[in-house]
Amino acid sequence: MVDCYHKAFTRSKKTAPCDHAALREGRHTQCCEPGDLCLTNGLCREETVNETSNYAWRFGCTDETFRDPACATQYCDSKPETQGQDLKLTWKCHEEDIWCCNTGEPMSQESRTNRSNTTCCTMENLLFKAAAPKVYATASFFGSAFSIGTLFPSSTPVSNATGSAGFATTPTTSSSGVPAPASSNPSTLAIGLGAGLGSAAAIALGIASFCLWRRRKRNKVTPRSSTTAKELSDQGLTEVSDAERAEMVAAERRTELTSPVSPAELWSPSDAQRLELPVGEKGALGTRELSAGEEKGRLVIAELDGRPRN
Repeated sequence: MVDCYHKAFTRSKKTAPCDHAALREGRHTQCCEPGDLCLTNGLCREETVNETSNYAWRFGCTDETFRDPACATQYCDSKPETQGQDLKLTWKCHEEDIWCCNTGEPMSQESRTNRSNTTCCTMENLLFKAAAPKVYATASFFGSAFSIGTLFPSSTPVSNATGSAGFATTPTTSSSGVPAPASSNPSTLAIGLGAGLGSAAAIALGIASFCLWRRRKRNKVTPRSSTTAKELSDQGLTEVSDAERAEMVAAERRTELTSPVSPAELWSPSDAQRLELPVGEKGALGTRELSAGEEKGRLVIAELDGRPRN
């Protein structure tokens, strides 16, 4: 936790940093009492006071040397009348950007709360310039808890009975220059979250249904060992490799060549009839077979001798 100092090398245990983003970036920031409103001009304002009160405090900063501009040492430190004061009470005058330093002991909180005081504005030696105050954070030891639109109902200066200028608030911007967002409506956030989750669930359900449909379609295909190449072609399947397709084609052809009828059904010795030729026909058949043999013998001898056939 970063320490705060209300003067050089004097630690303050009652104040907390304002700009925690600046601390993370290695820069210094002003310090205010926890819960106080941090103003852009380096001053602090109590949260409980309204626009009628025109005072603000200079408490300190995170620079132990008290030389950083965030310490707002240009306010009242050079005034002899305020040398003995560690905490500086200041008052906003009627003129724009003109403030004055409180002298002597500060009046009690009850005496200044929701009241205005411009007495020091008539003493020129107590006057100093500071930019118009804008609330940008709430002092905190662990981070800013400031919320836009919850502190002041009016966005224009409100004058009190004595004519003193009041404080005005404008929408606060973050360190990146982007206006800080207002708090979100929990019901709106829940509806948006539910709609997003519903869309994601619908997409996931659609993908799961498609995968299940595709798996069922694949399961309808019969085993490859009993499926012919023609059937696979008709079904439009392209996952079968060339080797598997060739094997199925061969199996199909073997199935077509193989007869489902056993040899015993095709031919049986008991059903065969022997056909015998008459004796005379047998002799004539034998003579013709011998004559054919002799003719073949003469042809072979003629080819060996190179003699023409008679």
